[in-house]
Amino acid sequence: MGIIGHWITPEFEKRDELLEFTEINGPHSRENLAEVVLKMLAELDIAPKLLTIIGDNTANNGTLCDSLHD
Repeated sequence: MGIIGHWITPEFEKRDELLEFTEINGPHSRENLAEVVLKMLAELDIAPKLLTIIGDNTANNGTLCDSLHD
């Protein structure tokens, strides 16, 4: 699973950074996906700054977001 962050700096410069790249152990369930995202958000201390999640070719995007919200 790869997670890329996009943001604007205080100087209004666009930034893109690979925040996480890890292998998912087991099925790509909402729980397994959410575990990776939550761990990354905690490690980088950026959870309050999360605005949106966009996924590529996965049916679990909605359930991942539900799991994160819970």
